[in-house]
Amino acid sequence: MDDNWLDYESDDSDNAHAEDSGSETENIDSETAEDEEEIDLEKPNLEESDPYENDTQGCSYSSRSDMVWSSTPSYSSPTKHHGNVKLTPGSTELTSHVASVEDAFLCFISEEMLKKILRYSNTAGNSNRTLDDSFEEISIVELKDFIGLLLISGLLRKSRKSIKSLWTRSSMESPVFRATMSRNRFETISLS
Repeated sequence: MDDNWLDYESDDSDNAHAEDSGSETENIDSETAEDEEEIDLEKPNLEESDPYENDTQGCSYSSRSDMVWSSTPSYSSPTKHHGNVKLTPGSTELTSHVASVEDAFLCFISEEMLKKILRYSNTAGNSNRTLDDSFEEISIVELKDFIGLLLISGLLRKSRKSIKSLWTRSSMESPVFRATMSRNRFETISLS
């Protein structure tokens, strides 16, 4: 018998069944290029295991280039490896000092980044104002409040609503937007 499973010819009863099955492998030898790798399905390499274990053993298949395909998924360890650095879950040096919501927020956006955003927002706000319009510069507290409101609107799935609807006095809406800053100030910051 030839080692290539595609060249294997079966008896007539198998051929009759193959015609009815609509199998794509009927004329596979004319469609398969010689340089493609083929998997030897006739001779699966069963993984060795204890015969007294449960029947969850899988089998593996190897191609001509010795690539091994397994019928059971491989499981990764609980720790993740990136290069030579071993990452373990839990607090890190950066998060070990977190004692408040603001500290947790600063783990994602540093003070330096906030200062750059603030500087460029104030520059843009001053350059976009008209002669009769005065721009009140944004403070670091207002910038943190603004970013917090953006995060809350996404969390509450309200990011697709109009800004006006977020500041309504409806009992169905969250009062956190009105309590944090006025709608006009939010719009001014978003334009700068």
